[in-house]
Amino acid sequence: MRKNRRIALEAVIAALVSFALSLIVFGPLLGKLGKPWAAGDMLSTYVNTVNWDWWHYAVTTTYGFPDGMNLAYFPGVDITENLFAQIVNAITGNSFVGINLLLVISFPLVAALAYLAIRIVGLKGPLAIALAVSFSLIPYHFGRGLGHMYLATMYAGVTGVILALLIGTGQLQHRYAVASKRGRVLLTIAIAILVIVTAVSGIYYAAFGLILGAAALLWRIAKHDRWKTVGLAAIPYAGIIVAVGLGLLPSIIAIKSAPPLASLGIRNPIESVLLAGNLAMAVLPFPMSTLPGMERYNTKIADAINATGFGLTLGLHSRIDAVRDMVQARARAGNFYVNRNQIGAVVGVQPFGGEGLSGTGPKAGGPHYLYRFCAEQTVTINTAAAGGNAALLAAQH
Repeated sequence: MRKNRRIALEAVIAALVSFALSLIVFGPLLGKLGKPWAAGDMLSTYVNTVNWDWWHYAVTTTYGFPDGMNLAYFPGVDITENLFAQIVNAITGNSFVGINLLLVISFPLVAALAYLAIRIVGLKGPLAIALAVSFSLIPYHFGRGLGHMYLATMYAGVTGVILALLIGTGQLQHRYAVASKRGRVLLTIAIAILVIVTAVSGIYYAAFGLILGAAALLWRIAKHDRWKTVGLAAIPYAGIIVAVGLGLLPSIIAIKSAPPLASLGIRNPIESVLLAGNLAMAVLPFPMSTLPGMERYNTKIADAINATGFGLTLGLHSRIDAVRDMVQARARAGNFYVNRNQIGAVVGVQPFGGEGLSGTGPKAGGPHYLYRFCAEQTVTINTAAAGGNAALLAAQH
């Protein structure tokens, strides 16, 4: 009992510290919970929560002029986020409070969950608290916060990690074996919560949880667990698959009953693989060198990046001007951002448009953008054919 109290206390401390530090950013915004915090993708998130109807998106004519909007055509399982926002919005009567509050709460929530995950691997005390708080404050959490809100919440990723650690380390199996009847019921409820949160808080986090689960089960097989034990340990992941299927069911029904006229928001599986590679490139140091004799190596790296065929944006974080000039000279991208965010270009401020498979032509917001909307007409008159003297007509001017 004392151990459980200490775990709860330290998890609360991690949450409070994370919340206090996040106020450096969110403090000025807390008085504006009832107002939109950003446009772009954040605006679509506000619209999603307005159209959310407990388990699925309702068809609405409020948006999507002239035929209305049916967000079921965009399959997703962002249920916990939308449900929280719907409840808060219904209580406050405001369409923005729910999502804004969820973003703020996600920081202490992620810190508390991260502490529990770290505790499973044996760390405790100030070090575990510091690691949990640090994880909750990673730049990704803030960077995604006013854009891809569902990904920014992050808590479903941590619940997936907790579930995999419990199963992979054998702690879940051990706790079931030694627990009382009441303890087993409480443990089952806790696991069910982890399964539900992991499954219906974003399709990416559900996939992430399943991948971790596969690794955990393979580890238990390598540890020579009995097949029955491994099978029981796989039940939570079967639950994730079922929950994801139920979450996608409204979209499946909508698409099958009234197929869209064109593909909407489609993404091929290979694109997710490419995205994973791009994310790896995003967090690694840029693999080019300003050292003498590295020209051939730099050329091969640039060729590999350009070989993707896509060239919308390229981002670089560096304080070395030589690296910036080197990358700028070799990269085939329509927009090259140095030491700034790669998304959220403002029309008229940051011209936006790509190269290659990412599009060509005048940039949106650029000085030549309006020309593409113009219809030019030329008029040519042969004055001599009309009986006029071209020389005399020209002299009149």
